Amino acid sequence: LRDLAAVQASPTIATDQLEQVQSRMRLGSAQDLDQAVLALRRLARKAKERRVAEIEALSGADTAAASATGGGEKGGPAAWTDQELSLLSKALAKYPGGTRNRWLLVSNHINNAGVSAARRSEDDCASKAGQLKAKAVAAGKRQNGDVAAPDAAAAGGCAWTAQEQKQLEAGLQRFASLPDAKERWRSIAADIPGRSAKECAMRFRQLREDLLKRRAGETGAEGPASSS
Repeated sequence: LRDLAAVQASPTIATDQLEQVQSRMRLGSAQDLDQAVLALRRLARKAKERRVAEIEALSGADTAAASATGGGEKGGPAAWTDQELSLLSKALAKYPGGTRNRWLLVSNHINNAGVSAARRSEDDCASKAGQLKAKAVAAGKRQNGDVAAPDAAAAGGCAWTAQEQKQLEAGLQRFASLPDAKERWRSIAADIPGRSAKECAMRFRQLREDLLKRRAGETGAEGPASSS
């Protein structure tokens, strides 16, 4: 029956529509009608159960995907595995500081290996590299711990040491040719254990402002040239 096929295609048909279909069906007896109604209801119930199962399966797949990629907004990035750390170490050696698009190449090196479901971004790799370098420095005795400038704390985080100042200046010269500012500061920070790209940029701006103020003060102290 065409009406029966229509109900099978759309098992969630409303009760009043089902009754209309029943009234149009040409059946030989009341018993046949009752059997047809029961069959239609069974089809509707099974279709509804299948739909609920499909929705639950899709929901479960979304949850698993979120866990694999780091747990979503609240979970943050997943913990680094030993395999990923090994790949990171090899990538850092393969693409040393100064390499164009260094952190993009490093992240691709890790992601393309397929050792983890979590994808590592450029920021993830730069941040992790900085953390590993900071731990390596902290493991030994840190030298030259004197403060580079009294106002260094204002340039982001704790006071800068003379050693960090030297590393910053070396990084500014080393990575001056990088056209992308974000990539440049990430590369500079990677060579200064414990310092982020933001802190390095803030420190540079602070030093530049101090230099401009000092020059302006020197110019004002000289005064206008006297004429004979």
